[in-house]
Amino acid sequence: MVSVCIATLNGAKYLKKQLDSILSQLSPDDEIIISDDGSTDETLNIISSYKDSRINLLKHTHSDKFNKFKYCKSFYYVTNNYENALLQAKGDYIFLADQDDIWPQNKTARMLEELKTKDCVMCNYNLIDENDTIISREHTKTKPFKNCLFYNTIFVPFQGCCMAFKRSYLSQLLPFPENLLSHDLWIGSYFTKTRNIKWIQEPLHMYRRHTENVSPTTTQPKNPIHFMIYYRLAFLMEFLKRLNKIKRESHR
Repeated sequence: MVSVCIATLNGAKYLKKQLDSILSQLSPDDEIIISDDGSTDETLNIISSYKDSRINLLKHTHSDKFNKFKYCKSFYYVTNNYENALLQAKGDYIFLADQDDIWPQNKTARMLEELKTKDCVMCNYNLIDENDTIISREHTKTKPFKNCLFYNTIFVPFQGCCMAFKRSYLSQLLPFPENLLSHDLWIGSYFTKTRNIKWIQEPLHMYRRHTENVSPTTTQPKNPIHFMIYYRLAFLMEFLKRLNKIKRESHR
């Protein structure tokens, strides 16, 4: 069984194309867990219009504690929203999906094939614009991550929307640390340090770049260097604490 976890917030513009591309690849026993963070556009109406028993819509309310943050509020909101979806996932294999991308028709089958021997997989992607036009093929030319926690923390090379992993490890991934900025980095780092993760050079994902992306675009200002250092150090501290906890529990 496959669980696809999606975090939504005012994603009406591209959501239907994404849901159509995913549903066409799922079996009757699979599920899509959608955690919505309080959309005020047509997002909820689009989801409800499907009348598909495989779609499980969760109404999520993010914590007001994030309102005080000066930088990257949207990242904290999204990570918290994904956690809500992951907590409800029942499938043996978990896929993460953004609300505005498109899945090529061979994505699910190809990644499930790799998951027979690997604990986690991450695929390459084609970059598309607002009109679905490909603007960069096979966007990442070589494997972006390494088996080195510090390298991955510095360069943040993981794309959650391109990842899938076995549910059996979810209990060690969750709960996310309080105030975690990047679920992509947390999940990717866990599998590179404790399990096995496979890079698929073939682009199995259509990643949409537009002006409303949560992920940075060329039109968005960069965060100040002190914040970039701070959140990486905070991540390292929390991640090393979780690794120690996992090791202690494995020796009981």
